[in-house]
Amino acid sequence: MSAPISSVLAIITNHNHEVLFVRQKTGPYKGWWLLPGGRVELGETVRDAIVREVEEETGLLVRVSKLLEVFDVIDEEQNYHFIHTVFLCEPVGGRLRAGSDALEVKWLNPNTLGDAQTDLKRILKATGFIKD
Repeated sequence: MSAPISSVLAIITNHNHEVLFVRQKTGPYKGWWLLPGGRVELGETVRDAIVREVEEETGLLVRVSKLLEVFDVIDEEQNYHFIHTVFLCEPVGGRLRAGSDALEVKWLNPNTLGDAQTDLKRILKATGFIKD
């Protein structure tokens, strides 16, 4: 592990209290449902990064409503350390579609994720979007 990777994640909800998820096309989480987001580019603010990442992955234009939390995800076995900045975002335009790095995008009840990735469940529980 040379250095932590700064990333951003968006929690976007609809009127049915569902959360928008992206099913990954590539990488270590290929096929998994994750929150829209990605790495922060050099010189980019975290707020600009989340707006860009959401548009790239989902086609939606969003406005940041609130900073929810910052999470460390460290896996020494896989040799990575992500620092996820998680924002609550609201759609303000665009058209929902899967971006080039996504298999699909879908509104889901986060309580029905089942075999979701452990760190995703931890983030959703901590921010109040999954009930125990």
